[in-house]
Amino acid sequence: MKKQPPIFIFSYIAYLSVLLYFIFGGLITQLIYFSSVFSLLYFIKNYKIKKNVITFFLIYILGLIFFSFFSKVYEFHYSIGVIFYFIGSIIMALTFNDLKDKILFSNFIFYTFLVFLLFKFYTLGFFSPDDYNLNIFNGVSRNIVSAFLLFLIIFLSANYNIEKKRQPLIPYFLTFIFCVILYGRSAILISFLLLVFVLFLRYRRNVVSIIFVFSLFLITFSYFWNDISSFFVEKTSFKEGLDSPRSAMIKEYLNGIEYNYHDLLFGRSFDKCCYTIVYYGQNPHNSFINGHARFGIWHTLGILFAISLSFIYSLIYKKLFIFILLMLLLTRYAVDSFGLFSPIDVFSCYLLIYIFKKER
Repeated sequence: MKKQPPIFIFSYIAYLSVLLYFIFGGLITQLIYFSSVFSLLYFIKNYKIKKNVITFFLIYILGLIFFSFFSKVYEFHYSIGVIFYFIGSIIMALTFNDLKDKILFSNFIFYTFLVFLLFKFYTLGFFSPDDYNLNIFNGVSRNIVSAFLLFLIIFLSANYNIEKKRQPLIPYFLTFIFCVILYGRSAILISFLLLVFVLFLRYRRNVVSIIFVFSLFLITFSYFWNDISSFFVEKTSFKEGLDSPRSAMIKEYLNGIEYNYHDLLFGRSFDKCCYTIVYYGQNPHNSFINGHARFGIWHTLGILFAISLSFIYSLIYKKLFIFILLMLLLTRYAVDSFGLFSPIDVFSCYLLIYIFKKER
């Protein structure tokens, strides 16, 4: 393998700091994260950003600080730390966008994470979902682990598209298998959709191949139907059905919020509105609700503005595929409180920056 420039090495160290943050948690990993982000400033010091973009960004940051004063759920100083994660994600994403070999980098971080997961599966036991909770990532469920894997495959998929290379099948197949082992509904569904989409991209011009693959899938699926249905009903989160406590959390949080302007502007108190969220340890299992409870309507408007603007730019610059990947990523945010903002936002920021960046 050819020698990689320092930006590749420092970018990988920065990625590792994100992974360590989730694996171990605690003050030390936070210091490692911010130290690695600070080191990346050297590589983006000559990055040309328009003054109006910088001004808009600073106004948004100041707005987040202001609205966090009024949060009924989160203390102000913790919210300031969350804002720094947002800034760190942008710095890291800018650096990743400047990598010369994006495909090599995305494959490297993807497969090293799979090796880590294999080690955890081996030590904890394969198909032992209860043991995966809190033991793969510190203090969080296996759903966050599968979400991290999904973000890596989306990052990889984006880079193959950016470099105009043919999408490989193996990473998508492995992602689906690992998501099944991790037993999460959203991860299984999204990884399956990605796998089917890539199969379609690769074989759409070969009708015989499509018929063969589809027939083989149907035969295999029919043969193992009893085992498969039993597995999904008894082992995975599908046993809870498509409607889950997450739906109740959303309904409770939004119920009547339009009639209380203070709650609409500055976020609600979980204790006063949301029995289900309180029952599950004050965790709304939704990054958008979590963001609204922390930063009020300012957070929500910022996300909606970013989505709307990125859609327009994706049409102008012909980057609709990247926008679709961004929407898949944001969909995953809607079923767990682990982003918007946190270190994992580097991947959403990466996609946004690429969409907004005019090709030379």
